[in-house]
Amino acid sequence: MSHISPKRTYLAIFGALMALTALTVYVAYRHLGIFNFPVAISIAFLKASLVVLFFMHVKYSSKLTKLLVGSTFFFLASLFGLTMTDYMSRGWYTSPRGTTTAGMMPKLAAAELPAIDAAALAQAYSNPQPLFEATCGSCHSFTTKTAPTLAEIHQLYTPGDVEKVVTWAKAPQRKRMRFEPMPSFAHLGDARLHALANYMLQQASQAPPQ
Repeated sequence: MSHISPKRTYLAIFGALMALTALTVYVAYRHLGIFNFPVAISIAFLKASLVVLFFMHVKYSSKLTKLLVGSTFFFLASLFGLTMTDYMSRGWYTSPRGTTTAGMMPKLAAAELPAIDAAALAQAYSNPQPLFEATCGSCHSFTTKTAPTLAEIHQLYTPGDVEKVVTWAKAPQRKRMRFEPMPSFAHLGDARLHALANYMLQQASQAPPQ
């Protein structure tokens, strides 16, 4: 004869699932850095465990049933592990105007940049496109899905708001929860940031390419 659980057990599990669902929503709007994914997976695993153990009566089933369920979780963990070995071993660079994901936004280190002199400053202002594509252009374009598009930037700033863009690039904040927070580009220096901001605002004011 199968085990019959009292009604209060199901009500308690239902309440726990609703509380964990609310916690999932709350965590989704919090920036926890590298812990966002582990925390979300842990909550999901706990919810699934409650459903399997109590609603599916695995807790009160035979040892063979428990073995089958345990082996299922083992193979699921193996699939996740193999997937993460691929994800974590990829390079942390995204092609200009390419697709990027959390933690993969390119950032030129200060050691990779030539010293600011008259020639470097003149080059930054005369031809800022290469620097733009290596930094801002990797995430901001007319077709991007990982950061505000150039069309959105055009709505937020006028071509004369160079100083506002530079200030934001030095100490960015997180306004849109659907995007990962932008890293600081203060290491580029004021001269390069001004050249980048001016170039980006000019690009944003143009019609998107057909």
